[in-house]
Amino acid sequence: MTASWPSFIAGAAFIFIAFNAAFATLYWIGNDPISNVPHKAYIDYLYFSIETLSTAGYGDMHPQTNYGHFIAAVELFTGIFSMSLMTGLIFARFSRPSPSAVRQPCCYHQLRGQADADGALRQ
Repeated sequence: MTASWPSFIAGAAFIFIAFNAAFATLYWIGNDPISNVPHKAYIDYLYFSIETLSTAGYGDMHPQTNYGHFIAAVELFTGIFSMSLMTGLIFARFSRPSPSAVRQPCCYHQLRGQADADGALRQ
């Protein structure tokens, strides 16, 4: 959580590219796992992987074999999980208090604990 924003975004982009490249390779080595792939080229499977991992799913290509369905199911789970993880990480980065923030007592019980011997509150 100490990485700079540019490093954080670059790391997220690298992971996104790595996931898509890995899943595209799995589709590419299969025996026609995806229908309507125009040229059976790696780039076509990469585009399908991006659509699947991002859970967009445009619909012109879809799994047509058990192998394709299995890889797509694993990729969908990975996409949903990684989006949830990224949301949590970004929330944590925005919600952490700044180091210069000073904590002030927020309720009577905390103030009462700071009373002097004569009952006067210390400021």
